[in-house]
Amino acid sequence: MPQTFSPSLRRLALIAAFIPMIAACSTPAQSDDTALINDPLEPANRAFHGFNKGLDTVALRPASRAYAATPDIFQAGVGNIAETFSLPGDTVNTLLQGRIEESAANFTRFAMNVIFGFGGILDPATEMGIARTDGDFGETLRSWGMGEGVYVELPVLGPGSARSVGGRVVDIFLDPLSIYDVPAAQTRTAVTVGDVIDTRLELTPGIDQLLYDSDDSYEAVRSATIQVERRAGRTGPATEDDFVDIYAE
Repeated sequence: MPQTFSPSLRRLALIAAFIPMIAACSTPAQSDDTALINDPLEPANRAFHGFNKGLDTVALRPASRAYAATPDIFQAGVGNIAETFSLPGDTVNTLLQGRIEESAANFTRFAMNVIFGFGGILDPATEMGIARTDGDFGETLRSWGMGEGVYVELPVLGPGSARSVGGRVVDIFLDPLSIYDVPAAQTRTAVTVGDVIDTRLELTPGIDQLLYDSDDSYEAVRSATIQVERRAGRTGPATEDDFVDIYAE
């Protein structure tokens, strides 16, 4: 009788196989923001950057502007749902980074918002003082000593070091909406699209400056992305203030 494996086990196997691929592209960690960016894949990266910029121009930017016109209560609900379903990934990654208290708080926050927040629409955990700690697999790899690797930009997944972009792929497999059998595929799509548009609206000033107000949007995005990653590696999760002012003297 043929042996079968559950979807969760198959995902774990894919993750285990993917980590050595990221490591093969890694380099020693950079010591400062101004170190040269390793970009041997620039021709392909530029092509994918053109695709991503076009996608933003025709879809994400207009959608975020329309979304900005919706009631604040609707935006709050979308943001809460997106954050709630990112918490399992945060929980796993902070645990893998050895941050036990933060991992426990993330798990508690997830459980509270799902059970008492109507599936994550509301955010009772914040009212109870249970804070969220961001954690992605790229950060986990960095905490394990893996270097940033070459610069890459992939369709839809976007730009970053090989470590961070590879981490995004692993984080997809940690998404509870993909691990468990959600009743309708439309639910997974709606949450994902809502998260993307909500994030695009939140980061509008920085994204618009880099993509549409620079002479070479590829170089602007590459520089800002890697500098934000390197700063976050020394000071904790990056904020919007970490975006580089490409017009500064």
